[in-house]
Amino acid sequence: MTEFYTERELDLVQAYIENTYGMFESVFHEVVSPDIHVDICVIPPVPERNYYTLVTLGMGAHRMNIPGELAGMQLERAELAISLPSDWKIDSEDERWYWPIRWLKILARLPIEEDSWLGWGHTVSNPGQLPFAENTGFAGMILLNLDPGGHEKRVCRLPNGDEVNFYDMVPLYREEVDYKCANSADELLRLFECDPEEICIMPVDLNRKNVCISREKVYAIKPEEMECLLTDWPGVEGCLATDRITVDGMPVGYCYREEPEENCKDWDSGWRFMAGDESDAYMDDPDCTSIYTLNAICNYDMEVLPILNSPYGTAFERNQNGELVRLRNWEKGQMPEQKSLLGPAEIQFLEDCVDEADGYFGRMAAYLDEFIQTGVREGRFTERQAREDLQIALWYSYAYNNLDEYRWYYSTVQWMPYSEKYARGCGAWYYRYSVALVYCGRLRDALDYAERGVLEEPDYPWIWLQAAKLRCHFGDKEGALAAVERGLSLEPGDYEFLTLRQEIEAGRSLEEMEFHYIDAEADQDLQDGLNPDELSKRAAIRGICLNEDGLNEFQQIFQPIDWEADAPFCSFTMDADGYEVEMVFCMNQAAVSKLDPEWLVSCRELVRQKAKMHRFKEGVTYALRLATVSWDGITVMLTYEDEEGQRILQTVVEADGEERDLDESYDPIDEQSNGLPGMIKLYKQDGDEIHYAEVWIDDDIVTEHIGVLGDTGEVTECRLDAADGWQDYLTGFLKAYYEDGYDEWPEEDFFWLVVQYPIAPVALKEGEMPILPPADERLRETSENLLNETLGWTGLGIVDGWEVGPSLDGSGRSVLNLYCIVVDGNMAVQTILRALQNEIVRSGLKIAVKMPMDAAYALVYSDDGSQDFSL
Repeated sequence: MTEFYTERELDLVQAYIENTYGMFESVFHEVVSPDIHVDICVIPPVPERNYYTLVTLGMGAHRMNIPGELAGMQLERAELAISLPSDWKIDSEDERWYWPIRWLKILARLPIEEDSWLGWGHTVSNPGQLPFAENTGFAGMILLNLDPGGHEKRVCRLPNGDEVNFYDMVPLYREEVDYKCANSADELLRLFECDPEEICIMPVDLNRKNVCISREKVYAIKPEEMECLLTDWPGVEGCLATDRITVDGMPVGYCYREEPEENCKDWDSGWRFMAGDESDAYMDDPDCTSIYTLNAICNYDMEVLPILNSPYGTAFERNQNGELVRLRNWEKGQMPEQKSLLGPAEIQFLEDCVDEADGYFGRMAAYLDEFIQTGVREGRFTERQAREDLQIALWYSYAYNNLDEYRWYYSTVQWMPYSEKYARGCGAWYYRYSVALVYCGRLRDALDYAERGVLEEPDYPWIWLQAAKLRCHFGDKEGALAAVERGLSLEPGDYEFLTLRQEIEAGRSLEEMEFHYIDAEADQDLQDGLNPDELSKRAAIRGICLNEDGLNEFQQIFQPIDWEADAPFCSFTMDADGYEVEMVFCMNQAAVSKLDPEWLVSCRELVRQKAKMHRFKEGVTYALRLATVSWDGITVMLTYEDEEGQRILQTVVEADGEERDLDESYDPIDEQSNGLPGMIKLYKQDGDEIHYAEVWIDDDIVTEHIGVLGDTGEVTECRLDAADGWQDYLTGFLKAYYEDGYDEWPEEDFFWLVVQYPIAPVALKEGEMPILPPADERLRETSENLLNETLGWTGLGIVDGWEVGPSLDGSGRSVLNLYCIVVDGNMAVQTILRALQNEIVRSGLKIAVKMPMDAAYALVYSDDGSQDFSL
């Protein structure tokens, strides 16, 4: 049940905010409130306080779980505040400006999700200690009282004697968070107070100094551990090196020798050493580079010894074989190209996926996610370094964009900015980023990046394709045709360019230009309505251009309260005849504006009807709280909550209008939404072999699949002559195979099998479906599809469902369990291992099997040899 202040409490807290922080003219109202309702009060700048202040309103309705030793100190309730400069774009949904609001919401709910508490001096880091946004290095938060006196409690007293504590949310750099955790909040604050510069932490200053960068460095090799390695050096030993080598312990990845200034020749050898992955901002920070002796650098990396006698004007970088090799035609100031974290083996796997059949793009994304998670976990690189890696960005955007759904295009848009500084001269980077921006409805930005791309790499043909479409969309027909001609000069006779030229000349819209495939034959099928992916293609294209009239009609139909768009989805509260229901459309505002008004009316009436009708299950009464419309605008998922707010029930309403529980077990011959039967599968034991025969119907096509268990078998298809011909066909199929000794496999003879992966920690709440991080959701979806494909086409079985549970290895991680029902357990295990080995690399994989009639699962495979296993 959602927790609220009482009316009297709410009045007191609002009055306290206005008396303490100032009058608030606007409020960011929350749309979806599963546990507490958190609004954000916006206090605007005034002459005597020239900055914004944002204060939560609703967090204090929840009493936090305070440790026993602190009981009686009135710390159970809290609200949060943050102060922002007067020029902050407070209404922007761009993450560069939105992150403070996002973190107010995150921290407001953290005590509920963790069943813990927040108070003065507590710090919370962004996952992976990544910066909150591309325009800041802040990566964590600390809670303080910024009033004079520091520790003075700022509280609002409630009628029942409770106190609501107000804390200031102050952003910190990663190093500052680490320093506080290693020492204390008081010690961190002393660094601010003792710094000779006046460092202001209120309001937020995106460019303020990091007080922990200047503190005494902890070197990877202590001075007393240095050995005398440079014994015959004839000159001075001074050199410059970055902290990436001396503090972080990275090997030398790039170095050069320049002639020192005249007044420095008494100490400077001219050598400059770097790891090779330093950013421009890192190199511009003088605190990140220091003077060392050449002997010290040799201790950090002995491989520099043979090159030290090289003359001025020479440079070296480490190649893919790990060798320092000399750079030819090097010029002073030239930095090496960014070295990718992806090695030859990873590149080969990804290239092999490109050569495979359709549907392998999710596998590419899952592979990259696993590569990054493993690398970060093992300390080989940081998540920030992975996001800045140009090659990873190119592969990710390639995979995401080809998944051709709004949510994946949105992921590309979130991913790409980190690597932009390394994208100079790379037309593919600008092309893929521009494409993703188009499908997120950010057309001006898309045009900007397309135009920048043609300047960066004018010989990359596909950036001209993108520029032509967007120039035409914004009225520059002449420039669009010129871009097409330039593309054709690079790719003579190319089908895409020739088709685009015709459409530009015919005055087609941008969305019509996007309704194509690269391959001419596949594109013709799409135009003729014969491509099975047409509906998903149209669903993605809906998100490109906003239809103002359609959006107005949508809003007239639903009369949305607290409308929030493109974050990444569209959400609002709907008044369903006195019942408030939260609505989420899993698409952007442009796609919402294209939905069929008649369907929207039926959706509204469905929600109204379901809101009035309570559901009953196992003696529990549930009321509708949330309605979620799928990305393709076909399915509506309804989330019901019991009266205490402790349990939920989720159902789905599909095109047929029938409401089904999500956990409902379906009969294998249950009717599909088009009235046709589902799959029928029969088996026959023949000596040591088991034969299978299955049949299913899709529209007027009947497919038969027969073979020996474990083999892919043979597939035949035929077309039905009449709409009701399937009944006669199935009657004949069943009669023939029953007479040949086939029958349904006895339920008591099936094996249960579980495939288990370690995943990132997931908050688990009784009765609620867990929400997986994007990387693990892709793993689940890709693995489930692969298992269904592998088990289904060999006659072995199906995936029956999935769940998330806690890990037993003490890591704090969770585990993803994929449950399968199979005919032969041992054969299924071997088949699954072959499939996963070829397609998905995942450390920590475990497989367990439960024999027919057994009560427990037995672990039969463990990737790392560990035996800890639990469901």
